[in-house]
Amino acid sequence: MIISLKNMGKSTFIAFFLFFSLWCSTGFAQKATPSERMADRLTQEMGAALNLPEGTLIQVKKYNRERLSKLMALSTQAHQLRPRDLELRVDEVEQHYNQRMFSLLNAQQYIQYKRFRENRVEFTRPSQALASAMGRLN
Repeated sequence: MIISLKNMGKSTFIAFFLFFSLWCSTGFAQKATPSERMADRLTQEMGAALNLPEGTLIQVKKYNRERLSKLMALSTQAHQLRPRDLELRVDEVEQHYNQRMFSLLNAQQYIQYKRFRENRVEFTRPSQALASAMGRLN
């Protein structure tokens, strides 16, 4: 079926274009990686525990995804790095994440954040949490 653009009205063309764009984008949608799924779950729990507004929650999700993605990349490179180098890189990722969270959250939220992360495996032993997430994938 060939559609003639000359005979198509503006609103019909826009509707067709939007439908086609939506149809194409669903075909190219990527599945979330284990680290992204873990970050999304963690973000939901943090949002509830810290009572975060939507704008802040969006930033926290971005930071969580970036942090866990970087930690996942480091865990795949672990066999290539000396233990001390790996530890330094992990510390660098964690420090950058904490600085971003400190800048984003107000004082009360930051205190709640520090309490929230105390007993969370995603923060205390992130490589173990990521390995567990990968195991659930298989």
